[in-house]
Amino acid sequence: MGGTSIDPLVARCRDALLAARVREPALRESASMPDPEVFATVAHRELGHHDRPGRHHHSRRHLAEVLAEVDRLVALDGSWGQVPLQVELAVLFHDVVYVPGRDDNEQRSAQHADAVLGELGVGRVVREEVARLVLLTATHDPGRDDPPGRLLVDGDLWILSSPPDRYDAYVRDVRAEYAGLDDAQWRRGRTDVLDRLATRLDRSGFLVGPSEDRARRTAAALANITRERRALQPDDES
Repeated sequence: MGGTSIDPLVARCRDALLAARVREPALRESASMPDPEVFATVAHRELGHHDRPGRHHHSRRHLAEVLAEVDRLVALDGSWGQVPLQVELAVLFHDVVYVPGRDDNEQRSAQHADAVLGELGVGRVVREEVARLVLLTATHDPGRDDPPGRLLVDGDLWILSSPPDRYDAYVRDVRAEYAGLDDAQWRRGRTDVLDRLATRLDRSGFLVGPSEDRARRTAAALANITRERRALQPDDES
């Protein structure tokens, strides 16, 4: 990859992987530093999972949007300084394994992240935290004493609060990922997901940032969910 331009998302993934590796004391104390080109190759490979056929929502666009929202939230709150490295890595790995209909995607993504980071020489403490954060994207319900988890979850749920046209495109993309379901199966499954998300948002809303910003995002998300719920009703029930 030497001498070629690198996609910004690949570059960000490469830099996060490098930063995680450079944290290791044994490396810092030695004269040997990791080769950025090797880490760029790994980044390109890992992001390639999001280009597989059938990926419509769970794509590079989703990763870029989650990272953009995480960046925005960190900029709103000067106490962060910068995006925590483990959060950045968790964003990059949280959907690396995605098979529609399976209930272990997050677990398998966490295991994949641990394996890849381990191969790169990243230490156990960082690997375990990244895996823990990835697993949080299954429930989107971090504790009050978990700022990194709350930041990651708010970023992952940003799409729910997006403008209506973007939200509608997201819904179409998710429906395309579940093309194997007939309309009745889709309505049942999607309604269950929306009920769970609405319950979560009703209980605690978005979690990071100024109260006005959190309230705005929560109201927008609930409005989008309500609108989609109505659209999911069969014609004879609407």
